[in-house]
Amino acid sequence: MDEAARYQRNWNRASETDFLAKLKSAGLIVDEHPDIDSFRTKSSALKEGDLFKDKETRDLLERFLKAAKAGQR
Repeated sequence: MDEAARYQRNWNRASETDFLAKLKSAGLIVDEHPDIDSFRTKSSALKEGDLFKDKETRDLLERFLKAAKAGQR
């Protein structure tokens, strides 16, 4: 399992540049330097909206917010 995981990570790293170039050439717009602080500010306001009152939606939005906070590290 460890060997397979190492292989997979190495393959992803080696292939990532080529995949990204193919996506861009197909017309995908890629923001390689996103404004993370702006995203965090806007996403933090989700807790104030009506959608947040529904339990399933609240759980999903909390996962998004948690992921946004993890990106701060």
